[in-house]
Amino acid sequence: MRFRPHFAFVVSLAVAIAIILHGCSKEPTPEEKRADSTLVLAKAELEKGNYNQGRVLLHSALTLDLKLNRAQPLAEEYALLGRMCKLTAEFDSAIGYLNNAIIQYKSLADRVNARSLLLEIASLHRQMGDERVAYAMYTEALRLSHIFNDVTGMREIQFAMLASSRALENTEEQAQTINDLLKAYMEAGNLKMQARAHYESALSSLHRRQYAHVVEPLLRALTLAEQARDSLFVVKILATLASAYDRAGMTQQSFETFTDALVRSDRTSGAQDLRLEMLTRVGNVYLRNSQFEEAGRFYRAALSSAVVIKNRLAEGYLFIQLGHCALGKGHTDEAVKSIQSAVDLFVPANYGPGIAYANLSIGVAHRRAGRSNDALAFFKGAVEQKERSASLPPDVYGECEAITLQQLSYYDPLIELLFQVGRSDEAFWYAERKSAHTLFQEFNSLDVLRTRRNEAGGFFERFHRARAVRIGAEQQLASMLTQGPDNKTLREGIAARWKRADSEIEEAGSAILGMDSRLEPMVRYDGITIADVQRLLPQGTVLLRSVSTNQSLYTFAISNTKAVVQLSAIERERLHNLVVDYSITQRQLVALSDSPAVLRRPLELHTNDLSAQMYAAFIRPVEGVLAGATNVLVVPDEDLTEAPIHAIRRAGFGTPYCIEQYPVGYLPCLSMLKYNASAPAAVREVVGLGHPGTTSWDVEYELRDIRAFYKDVRLYFGQHASLPTLQREKGDLLHLALDLRFSHRAPGNAYALMSDVKTRETSRDILWGNILTTNPFPTVIVSHLRSDSISLDKLLPALFLMNGSSAVMVNFRPASRKAKKYFGEILYTSMLAGKSSEVAYREALLEMIRNKEYAAPYMWAAFSLWGKE
Repeated sequence: MRFRPHFAFVVSLAVAIAIILHGCSKEPTPEEKRADSTLVLAKAELEKGNYNQGRVLLHSALTLDLKLNRAQPLAEEYALLGRMCKLTAEFDSAIGYLNNAIIQYKSLADRVNARSLLLEIASLHRQMGDERVAYAMYTEALRLSHIFNDVTGMREIQFAMLASSRALENTEEQAQTINDLLKAYMEAGNLKMQARAHYESALSSLHRRQYAHVVEPLLRALTLAEQARDSLFVVKILATLASAYDRAGMTQQSFETFTDALVRSDRTSGAQDLRLEMLTRVGNVYLRNSQFEEAGRFYRAALSSAVVIKNRLAEGYLFIQLGHCALGKGHTDEAVKSIQSAVDLFVPANYGPGIAYANLSIGVAHRRAGRSNDALAFFKGAVEQKERSASLPPDVYGECEAITLQQLSYYDPLIELLFQVGRSDEAFWYAERKSAHTLFQEFNSLDVLRTRRNEAGGFFERFHRARAVRIGAEQQLASMLTQGPDNKTLREGIAARWKRADSEIEEAGSAILGMDSRLEPMVRYDGITIADVQRLLPQGTVLLRSVSTNQSLYTFAISNTKAVVQLSAIERERLHNLVVDYSITQRQLVALSDSPAVLRRPLELHTNDLSAQMYAAFIRPVEGVLAGATNVLVVPDEDLTEAPIHAIRRAGFGTPYCIEQYPVGYLPCLSMLKYNASAPAAVREVVGLGHPGTTSWDVEYELRDIRAFYKDVRLYFGQHASLPTLQREKGDLLHLALDLRFSHRAPGNAYALMSDVKTRETSRDILWGNILTTNPFPTVIVSHLRSDSISLDKLLPALFLMNGSSAVMVNFRPASRKAKKYFGEILYTSMLAGKSSEVAYREALLEMIRNKEYAAPYMWAAFSLWGKE
């Protein structure tokens, strides 16, 4: 962030240029001398940290050089103004100035500086969370480098775009790019760059948590870096390797590698930041294993390093970690005092993520001391700050938080304590706020958000842009805290831009809601009271909302006349393992669907056991409320979205499944109870669209079966299976058979593989955010074709419901061709007879359960129904 090293070089360069110019035959004019001296003064002010005065002088120099039309100084002045605007989070201005600098460098045929600034702009977009925009810039820059045969530029761009490829989960492209780089640098004999390529390969595996694939490329990178005598890179590789060993559970190898890296860092110039990071990570390993004395020793060493290099962000987090060490030893007052030191660092800088973590940690201290009211106050403060924060803390500090949170969210300690002190209504409110906030974040990670209403597009763009600025400002604040002493001018500039962004978010959100209230989860989130839920439920409907805590599961059963909450004494981890185990077992059974029954029998028995255990946790405590229900709506817990409530039953073969006892549907969040979507009318007009993507599924076989029931169905395959088709078509029911991609690491990158308009063989990704640009079908059936471990989230049905659909059927796990065919036959037969899609869905499952050939849950449990009717 600091200008000092850069400006020292630039000032020297300016002096050299002045000398050269002075020696030329043509004497500079007075105007040129004035412009040059103003630029030198501007740099001097910036070097001293006088950013306001420096900016004024820069603008003066720019005005003079614009009149003189001098490209070289104009390029430099635009670039400096762009970097100044970045420091104060004025990102639009920064990008504008940098683009102007690129124009000037291109006029000078200086492709090197033009490319460097283009990469800076792409980096700015990445800082604001606009990974797809950055990726598009890298792609275009790479194309131009190919045209100009700029090999050096191509390699630089390829390295830069790897980070965006990781964020966008472009796995195949990452591998191809790394292979290209390795091949090029092996041919050139460049050991250092070969090492860098292997290192990037390891980072890709780390991002995907494939720890078994990390060690080999890191060891190769280490060997090559040592041969190239790049001692600083050697330390960086060792630090990454040690961290990878730790994540893989190889603690001994991790400590040995950290020790080697720390010893090397002590004698390596420029390794101070790496040394600080490694000391913190070693402390985290010890803290995670409750070795508080050892953890404290490394944290104190790290704190000394942080003070020396003036990294206030590290100082704050280390004070918090030292507080947890004291807390582990039973010294509550000492812990609170240490954590308060972090608050004193973060509050003046208004650094939300740090304040949130400090509040959470103080809340933990008060809870352990038995001061529940104080703990609740700090936990609520932590949630409030976390909601205000638009970004995650940098990697090593995120690891610090993870040790305290233990894979929980900021809401979880608050919700658990509220239950413990008997405030279950308030716990319910925060649980739903957590759910709504998670969905809000997923929606806003979709960087393509458009609707059918053109006028809404502009407001979505403003909303997204303001959030991007908010994210970038917070990242810039973290950078300022990391890289030097406090600067009031920069801090106030960031705060001002932050405040404007918040206002822009609120204004754009209000405008979007004014156009369509169903879009509320995209622009706002909140809790909802039990009383409000009761007012929204129709007669006969019971809503089930399960909330898991560390030690227990609380299940709310709410009707318009009654609301109860019951406790199941089952730990969150065990319950989560039950759901995951069930899902894995169902996948195994689907894979064995054509195998002899004797091979499936053990897995079917295991399914029955898992089903009984889940029934005991989710349903048995509230069976009394469910008796006589004409409809059951389930809002899944955030950590248990794959829990198959409709397909579980009491212990023993022959007992009825939940779907046999009452209709069961799912709802992404409770705010959707407010939607006034009408129940689907009789299905008369059907549209089908299918594209297998990379699967071997015969989508034409699946969809052409519809013609046996609806002869006028309109079916689209190949090049006609496209987004424009979906945006054009209308009807009562839409049946999609698609290769869907989704990752919980990056939900915003969810897409469907669909055909290109040019060739049948070419595929392109259609982002889920485009769903809102299609015409709403009252009923949507989504046939998910992937047969691997990819699971879908409630984000997909939520998008269709917000788009105006009232019933969405999705198979969240793979289903066999045979099962899909039979399910479809019964479903379409019922709808052809005039029954609603909800009734037809249940009839299809009941018929499958009654048919011995299809009765096993792996044949039908994957089919879920979403919607409030």
